[in-house]
Amino acid sequence: MMEVMILLLNKLLFLLFLLLPSLLSASIILEAQGSGESLQSAKKDALVALSSLIQVNINSSLTTNLQTSKHNKKEDVKLTTQDISTITTQNYLVGVKYEKLPTSKGVKVKAYLDDEALQKSIQTLYEAINRDVSHLSSNELEELLKKSEYLLVLIKFDDTIVSKQKVLALRDTIQKTLTMGQITLHILPKDVNIWIDNQKFQNDKTYFIAPTKHQIVIKKDGYLTLVRNFYIYKNHKITFHNHLMKKSTLPKTIAIRGAGIFLADIQSELSAYHIQYDKNSDYIISFRIQKQQIPTYLDVKMYKLQIVANLQYKDKLLVSKRGRLNTVVEMQLKQKELRLLRALIKAVLKEYSLR
Repeated sequence: MMEVMILLLNKLLFLLFLLLPSLLSASIILEAQGSGESLQSAKKDALVALSSLIQVNINSSLTTNLQTSKHNKKEDVKLTTQDISTITTQNYLVGVKYEKLPTSKGVKVKAYLDDEALQKSIQTLYEAINRDVSHLSSNELEELLKKSEYLLVLIKFDDTIVSKQKVLALRDTIQKTLTMGQITLHILPKDVNIWIDNQKFQNDKTYFIAPTKHQIVIKKDGYLTLVRNFYIYKNHKITFHNHLMKKSTLPKTIAIRGAGIFLADIQSELSAYHIQYDKNSDYIISFRIQKQQIPTYLDVKMYKLQIVANLQYKDKLLVSKRGRLNTVVEMQLKQKELRLLRALIKAVLKEYSLR
């Protein structure tokens, strides 16, 4: 009986010995060959060939995902074929094994990725992209985007380490950071209503927005409405720190800058709002008058007139009004200046106190 058991065990070991090569080869995920004058150059060539097997799968995906919406049109981010092909020369794969092959000239090598090396590569790439990307440059973001696409191909062979959904979410964040702008909103009081380009946004949050010109409108009952135009660029971050002013906080004293000979006339406007002139007040009405002479063949001199009137609290702009006249005769210049200036200051005060 013992002899029979030993005979069966020997046969079983012999069968395992015959099956061992096929069992080992079954663990190989990808393989490629390379050649060169030396072992090192042959390994490098084989690694490039191995990576190229993955690169073929991600070229179209990279092109598709490097797009952003601008003015309802798609704008391709500049990424050339040469940029994509650099993937094949970078060490995105970890634990690649090599096997020297017989050849009559030079050195020939087989590079292959087995289960263990695949898992190491996936873990390394996942750790590389799973990070805070808000401070990275465009070049660094493009590099991480390539790695994320590379990782999406690798997890098709093994998704036990990280799920496809996690990688897609990280890739989406990297892509938006690269191709969009970011705006952070911190407005007081907290319960304000915020619109950017007629779309509702929430306070104390950060959003990705298209790299173009925008308008933000902030409203709350009992407070002055804030309207600002701004431009944001790709991979650019801005923060809105604003405190809306109550309508009932019209100051009792106002300083005036740029008044000159108009001071007495402006004070009459202030008195209508029960406001006194005080050069030391933190609330300031400032204005700027621009006169441009218009070329003409007539003896009468003609001008373009523009006035900008602002209401400020210290260095913070509260309200701004702009007025313009395209033709002003020289003999009417002072009269027109005063009339336009008084109208603008009246509009500034009315908007601040009543809107």
